Amino acid sequence: MLEELTSLKEQLLFQGKFEHQEFKNIVIAGMGGSGIAGSIFAEIFDACPIETVSDYSVPAYVGHDTLFIAISYSGNTEETISAFRDAERKGAQTAAITSGGTLGKICRNSLIISGGLQPRSAIGYMLAPLVSSLIPGSSGDLKEASRAVEKIDSSNAQIKEEAGVLVGEKKLPVIFGFKPFESVAYRWQTQFNENAKMLAFSAYFPELDHNQIMALESSYGRDSLAYYYFSGASGRVRDRIK
Repeated sequence: MLEELTSLKEQLLFQGKFEHQEFKNIVIAGMGGSGIAGSIFAEIFDACPIETVSDYSVPAYVGHDTLFIAISYSGNTEETISAFRDAERKGAQTAAITSGGTLGKICRNSLIISGGLQPRSAIGYMLAPLVSSLIPGSSGDLKEASRAVEKIDSSNAQIKEEAGVLVGEKKLPVIFGFKPFESVAYRWQTQFNENAKMLAFSAYFPELDHNQIMALESSYGRDSLAYYYFSGASGRVRDRIK
């Protein structure tokens, strides 16, 4: 699994794109490790309304002006296939990102990506095509992201030490995010859940100030929690974090 995860820097350089015509809104469907790519993309894309779906159907407004993108690494995720068929029935323009399976067969506009990985460790293969296909001139940004990941991979002694503390002291990780890092915080949580088999929580500012923050320490105790924050918050969100 570690080898798969460290291939992210190469995945972000994947050059594949799917075809599309003009559209007025985007709906991206996906579940679990496949769906998180759409969630992360939705937070950085602002050219038109965009929504993510983790269900068997798509919103009622989906129609001819919609670009619907199904993401399923295996190509056999039943919820995503069902949502794809629903979008087709409603006349949406469709595309898919998959390594094959049923989705690769039924969607004529499928971008086939490399298979053989766990879906949660193939996020780069699913995220990079969204960026390349829908954000013009983004190749430089993907290269920069790849270099940043490589830098982390080559100097991760502190990360390993922190991981050892978490396990040794049996602390509960709590990741606090804010836009555009809400989905990244959730992704971090799910990596603890799936890879380390650890319970973890994620929440985002400013919403967490109105609910979760009141319960965490009273339920688990301050000494049993390990808090993680993202830097770069501005304005009122920064004040909330303080």
